[in-house]
Amino acid sequence: MHITKKELKFNLRTFILWCVIISLFVFLYASVTNIFLQQNSSALKFIEKLPKNLLKTFNIDMEILSKPEGLFGTESMVFMFILFGTFSILLSSKILASEFDEKTIEYILLKPLKRKKIFFEKTLAIFIYNILLFFAFFTFEVIFFKTFVEKFSVKVMFGFALYLLSIAIFFSSIAILLSIFIKKRKVVNSLSIAILFLFYFLDTVTKGVKNFAFLRKISMFYHLSTIQLVNQHTINYIALFFIILISFALILVSKKSFETQDILI
Repeated sequence: MHITKKELKFNLRTFILWCVIISLFVFLYASVTNIFLQQNSSALKFIEKLPKNLLKTFNIDMEILSKPEGLFGTESMVFMFILFGTFSILLSSKILASEFDEKTIEYILLKPLKRKKIFFEKTLAIFIYNILLFFAFFTFEVIFFKTFVEKFSVKVMFGFALYLLSIAIFFSSIAILLSIFIKKRKVVNSLSIAILFLFYFLDTVTKGVKNFAFLRKISMFYHLSTIQLVNQHTINYIALFFIILISFALILVSKKSFETQDILI
């Protein structure tokens, strides 16, 4: 497990920085939630005057804002999905693609280790940090909501965290696959982040447009509806299962390619 330990150590500062950023976002939205829970608040009156199309684009639902998890589940989760996806992409490309960019892959391959083990240990480090970020996020949710909000559903908060974990795992698998085939960290980051925003906008921009309804269903964000989670207090485990299944399929393809391809520096 030497490679895994090395990657965990080298990326610890980056992980801590992302934890700080995410904690600040959770703190911000938790601290203002009570303002939106007050009837006839000026914040709600202002939002009611905004154009309906704008509200749909930013995932704003007036009815859901009256619930303790409503503001966080709509507005904050928009940023959280992007942050978790970006974190997983940058981490994955740093751990894998940077080895090719920095010409260190030859040194690793000279070690008496099978490629299968090298790939496994690097991928394991990525998954460990994704899971740690999941636990950090859920902890921040519970702490800040207990501080600022009187009543809220822990199940809903846990559902938010699970959705984010699935997004992190999925985009890690995308970045891992691109890292193995493209081998250029900047290109991997650019393409992976472009795919992240493509999937996000497939869900948000096409809302209410009947002719493009099928495009929304391609996006995993459509199936991980935070509004449905807040309203019904039900976690979409089926969507989570298929997202994880697709992610592991992409990782298996990456593993096979890494084991068999001729690596030229």
